[in-house]
Amino acid sequence: MAMKEGSHEAFDYFYRKYSPRVEAFCRALLKDNAAAEDICQNVFLNLWKHRDTADKIQSFNSFLFSMTRNAVFDHVRKKKKIVLDLPESSVLSDLVSDELQTQVDAQELLLMIEIALSSMPEKRARIFRMNRLEGMKTAEIAEKEGITQRAVEWNLKKVLEDLSHILEAALTLLMLTH
Repeated sequence: MAMKEGSHEAFDYFYRKYSPRVEAFCRALLKDNAAAEDICQNVFLNLWKHRDTADKIQSFNSFLFSMTRNAVFDHVRKKKKIVLDLPESSVLSDLVSDELQTQVDAQELLLMIEIALSSMPEKRARIFRMNRLEGMKTAEIAEKEGITQRAVEWNLKKVLEDLSHILEAALTLLMLTH
């Protein structure tokens, strides 16, 4: 690998080819353009710093995805404490395909969901948790929140749309690894 030998051209090639995908994945998870750019830059900086181990990488795509995923998780853990209190069975079956479920460790997927929920309006995330985790009906949530059932349904739809986009971005990156 030319990059291992310090080729700036090889690094530029990898950066131009993969940085848009890495940044888009970070942006989808974090909903924060500045953080996504920073993480993307740091991923490629770390890639350059550790280029001497490039020959040990069996799949560049897998390696890059792992670096990016870990950088996003580290960023979120530093920014705020995330408690993974999502039971696996109640959320995963509605949100992801079997292909994604088998490729991503369930804990990582739950962390992606929790990251996504933490970037949504608090009320929307709360409605999702009441419905999907506590099993509350839309009428019960509407009464508890003092809103209409239609508003509850709209919030649930928006959460599922957002989660779908985030998980689609994760799947896209995963597909690059194989």
